[in-house]
Amino acid sequence: MDDSKTRPAHTMVRFDHDDLSSKAAALATAAAPRPRMRVVLNDEPADLRVALSAYLAAVARFDASRARRIVSEVAAVAEVPALLFDFVLPALHGVAHDVSRGVLARGHEHLVNAQLSDCLLGRQRGIDVAAGSPRVLATTPRGHRHEVGLQVAVLLALVRGYEVVYLGVDLPDDQIIWCARACAPAMLLLGVSQPLSDAEREHLRVIAAELPATVAVWVGGRTLDPRGLPERVAAFTTFDALDAALARQHTTFSQRLGA
Repeated sequence: MDDSKTRPAHTMVRFDHDDLSSKAAALATAAAPRPRMRVVLNDEPADLRVALSAYLAAVARFDASRARRIVSEVAAVAEVPALLFDFVLPALHGVAHDVSRGVLARGHEHLVNAQLSDCLLGRQRGIDVAAGSPRVLATTPRGHRHEVGLQVAVLLALVRGYEVVYLGVDLPDDQIIWCARACAPAMLLLGVSQPLSDAEREHLRVIAAELPATVAVWVGGRTLDPRGLPERVAAFTTFDALDAALARQHTTFSQRLGA
């Protein structure tokens, strides 16, 4: 999923000029569209790309400690939309792009996934949701193991006021069905990390058919082809679209709970 949105105009983050290598700037340019969020670098206004390039430079040289500090600095001051759409997603997409080109190694991607996963989990723990809020059951089907994208979706749902039951990744179909029946969510949210095979589409049809009609079934992934999916399954290929749908549907789900 790839997105940009209107975010807060000013957020304060501080970094050293030494981190701003030409290689980092090139990586940041490849990683994401120009973000709108602003940071402060050595007391001078700067684009968030400066922070992103500093992070990617640290990752490129496997300076995990420096990279982690940058993530912590951004996460400490950025509101969730800015954190996700101006930093986390561009970093993920940029590193994946450079791994595919042979510029970076698979280990760089694993480092970024691990650090950003920790960051997202930390932000999730800090969000309190009102009692009686619509419940979302979030997981990925068997064979889909990319957890960071699912955690982004979970954080968006929490910010929108949903209670989230997070089951991690790679859950067998029968367990998805059993858990959905047991916890009675308003929505089953499935993340997929690669194009669905014909067999996986059939599995999705079975999952949707086995759940009560009151449970919405949403599936999201950058490479998801919505054609041929069951009619009751809503498909999302961008986080912007998912976030907008979460906002729209919250009232509907809440009214069902109160009925």
